[in-house]
Amino acid sequence: MFTKILVPLDGSMLAERALEPALTLAQQQANSELILLRVPVARQLVVTGRAGYGFLLPHQSVEFNEKESRTYLDKLVKSHTRPDLTLRPIIQRGDEAGIIVDTAEDEEVDLIIMSTHGYSGMTRWTLGSVTERVLHNAPCPVMILRNEQPITQIVLLLDGSALAEQALAPGLALADALGAKVTLLRVVDPVQVETEKMAQLVRAEGRSPDAAGLPETAGSYLTRIRRSQHTADLTINTALLDGPPAEIILDYVATKGIDLVAMATHGHTGLRRWVYGSTTDKVLRSGLCNMLIVRPAGHDLRD
Repeated sequence: MFTKILVPLDGSMLAERALEPALTLAQQQANSELILLRVPVARQLVVTGRAGYGFLLPHQSVEFNEKESRTYLDKLVKSHTRPDLTLRPIIQRGDEAGIIVDTAEDEEVDLIIMSTHGYSGMTRWTLGSVTERVLHNAPCPVMILRNEQPITQIVLLLDGSALAEQALAPGLALADALGAKVTLLRVVDPVQVETEKMAQLVRAEGRSPDAAGLPETAGSYLTRIRRSQHTADLTINTALLDGPPAEIILDYVATKGIDLVAMATHGHTGLRRWVYGSTTDKVLRSGLCNMLIVRPAGHDLRD
C-alpha cells in the first residue's frame, strides 16, 4: 500500500527519526520510492560597516542554505541506500507546511512520515505550526512520530461510521508491515450503553437483536469489522469502552502501553466529531504516543 513515502527533514537528528520506519515500510513493497524533502530556511546575514551600520544579504544566505541542504540530503541517500528502493532528494524553497503538502500532492505519495520534534532538539515542527497545518491539508495519511520505540501495539479508533472506517486500510497495512498487533477500539456514549444492555437481554431470551428491531450494537459492530479484516498475518483484537472519548482513549493508551493510535479526522454520521479541538486534538496534543491520522477521501479540512 505504501509505495511512495514522503519524509520531510529539517536537518536535525530528531527529525531523522522518521527515516527508519519509512525505510521499513517502503521495503515491504517492490519498486517503492522514498522522497526526502528539505525546505531551506533563509537566514539573514548581517554585514556591518566601520561606522556600525549594517545591511542584509538574504539572497546569498538562501543560496548557501540550499547548498548545505543538498550536501545533507546526498549524505542521507548514500547512507540509507537499499536494494529495490529508490531514495530521491528534493529541495524546495517556500513555506514549510505548504511545500510538504504540495509535494505530497504533486508526487501522489501514499504516506507522509514526520517527527514532531525537529531543529536543535526543540519542537520546531510542533502541533500548532508546521505539523498541524500538514495534518489539516495533507492529501494522504500522515504518520506523526514522537519517539524511537518499536511500534508493536496499535489502536485503531472506530465510531461505527464509514468515514472512521477509512482509517482501517492504512492502519492495518501499517500494522502488517511493522508486525504489530492491532486493537479496534470503540468508545460509546451512555445512550449506546443502554442499547448494548437491551441487546444482551434479547440474546438471553434466545432472540436476535436484529429481529427485535434493535440497531447493530457497538460490540457486534466491532466483531463484524474484525472478522472482515481477518488475515493469518495479523492479530486483531477489539475493545469496547464507554465514557468521554478523548479521556477514555488517553487512559487506554497509557495503561495498555500503546505505541501508535490510528484514526480518521472525521467521525460519526459524517460530522466533525473527531476534529481538531475535540477528540483528535486532545489525543494529538497529549504526546503519549505516535499517531497515524487519515483524512477520509472527499472531506477537506482546509475551510
